[in-house]
Amino acid sequence: MLDTAALLASVQLHLPLTCVTTEEVYEEVRDEESRAALDLSAGAGKLLVITPSAESRSKALEYARAAGVLGKLSAADLSVLSLAIELRDCGNRVSVVTDDYALQLASVHAGLDVVRVRYRGIKELRKGKANLR
Repeated sequence: MLDTAALLASVQLHLPLTCVTTEEVYEEVRDEESRAALDLSAGAGKLLVITPSAESRSKALEYARAAGVLGKLSAADLSVLSLAIELRDCGNRVSVVTDDYALQLASVHAGLDVVRVRYRGIKELRKGKANLR
């Protein structure tokens, strides 16, 4: 499950598996080089663009609210969280690849694995707050 930072870093080109993102995230990538890498990845089947369900979006809003980061998440962030929850609930192992601390925190609250792209991430969760690495 890739967010915009992961796509801009072309993470999908370096992993031996199919990656997933949402239309909101895909549309955030506007520079020509990154967009070309996305189109290449999608054409080769390395990147799937999926729209999350309304039910998973409701769950994502609940987790974000519980994590105290609802106001810090963009529509694209919420779409990533929603789809990650949906895929997990369908029995898939899901890791959210992001450098966004608010998205990391909401993902951890939702019981999802988090992988950072370039920058320090959440170290552990204590009493509803993240300790950052």
